[in-house]
Amino acid sequence: MRFSASSVLCTASLLALGVAQAMQNETSYDLCPTCDGNHQAAKERRLAEIKQSILEKLHLERVPNVTRSELENIPAMNELISSYQARNGSGSDQMYGDQSYGFTPNPDYDDSEDFYVKPTEAIIFTDPDLTEKYLEISGWVIPDNLFQFKISSTILTQRLDRAEFRFHLPCAVIHELGDFTAVIEKVIRDDYSGYRTKKGSAKHVRGHQCSRDHPGRWIQVDVRNDLDSWFKTLGEENLGLKLRIYDNRGRDVNIRLATHSKHRPLLKLTVSNRSKGRSRRSSLAVCDETNRQVRCCRYPFTVNFEDFGWNWIIEPRKYEANYCNGECPFVFTSHQHVVTQQAQNSATTMSAQQQHQVSKNPITPCCGPRKLNSISMLYFDDQRNILHGVLPAMVVSSCACL
Repeated sequence: MRFSASSVLCTASLLALGVAQAMQNETSYDLCPTCDGNHQAAKERRLAEIKQSILEKLHLERVPNVTRSELENIPAMNELISSYQARNGSGSDQMYGDQSYGFTPNPDYDDSEDFYVKPTEAIIFTDPDLTEKYLEISGWVIPDNLFQFKISSTILTQRLDRAEFRFHLPCAVIHELGDFTAVIEKVIRDDYSGYRTKKGSAKHVRGHQCSRDHPGRWIQVDVRNDLDSWFKTLGEENLGLKLRIYDNRGRDVNIRLATHSKHRPLLKLTVSNRSKGRSRRSSLAVCDETNRQVRCCRYPFTVNFEDFGWNWIIEPRKYEANYCNGECPFVFTSHQHVVTQQAQNSATTMSAQQQHQVSKNPITPCCGPRKLNSISMLYFDDQRNILHGVLPAMVVSSCACL
C-alpha cells in the first residue's frame, strides 16, 4: 500500500495532536492497555466494561434488587422464557455469541452506531403505589379494579404490535359466576368532569373451562387498540385501565383483584423497532488460550452472570463476550521521520515531563474491537417488570489494530 506525501503529513499531524492531547493528563500515560499482552488483566477490564455497559444500555442506575424466584410460575413469564429458549437454545448451559438472535436491523445497520437496548417484549405489572395521579383520578372514577401501569420511554418509543391485559381469578369464583364477560375501560380526560372511563375491549369467558378444584385461571383480553394512544402520545394518555366483570345476565359483579401478589394484573406487550431490515454477520479471526498470538487477535471469554450474583438477568445465564488482546506495530514506519518531526513541533508546548513521556510511549495503534454483535436478553428492570430486548455491541466479533 502506498501513501502520498500529503496523506502522510495529515496523518502525522493527527498523531502528533493525539500525543499532545494525551500528554495533557499528567497522571496517566497508559495509552493502550490492551497492547500489554496480559490476558488476565484484559479479561478483568472486559468484564468491568460489560457490567457498566449493560446497566447503561438498560437505562439502570444500579443493579435491580429482584430475582426470578420471586415471580416463578407466572404463565406470562414462563411464555417469555420458553419463547426466548426456542429462539436461542434451551437450558441455562447455552452460551450465546456471534448470532443475531432474531434481531433484524435495516440494511445499513451497524451495531457500533447503536448503544441502548432495543426492547421486543415486556411484562408490565400493575403499580400498587397510590400515586398522586391515581388519587386524583379516583376522585372521578370508582377505584375498584382501577389499575395503573408504569411503562418506560424505552418501550413507548417502539411500535406496539400486540398487547394483552391479563388478570387472575380463582376457579371457585369462575365456577360460581358461570359464563361472564370481562370488559376493559380506558381512563380518559374529560373537559367537563375531570376524568371518566371509555369502554374498550371485551372478552366472553365460559365458566365450565375451569374446574372448582383448580387453583385458578389467567384471563387474557386483547387491548392493542386501547393502548395505541398511549404509544402515540409517548405515555401522556396512559391514565390507567379499569376492569368490569358482567355475569351472564349482564349484571355488574363486584370482584376485587389482588394488587400485590404474583397474581396481580399485568400487561404483556410485544413491540418492534420502527425500521427493520436484514441482519448482517461478519467473518471471524479467532485465537485461543492454548495458542496465543503476539499480534492483535480475538480471544474467547465467557461471562457467567450467576458468578457475580446478577440473578435479575433471567436469560441468558451466560454468554460468549470475547475480548481483544495483542500487539500492534507502528503503522507508518517508512515515514517515521515525518511523524517524529511533526510530534516534535507539537511537543514544544509540552512540559519537560510530558516530553519525556512522549519518548517513553510512542503512539501506536491499539488492539480493539472492529465489529460487535448484539445479544438478546430477558431481564427485570428497576420497577420489577420483565422485559425482553436486544442489546447492541455486546459480543466482540472481530479485532483489529485501530
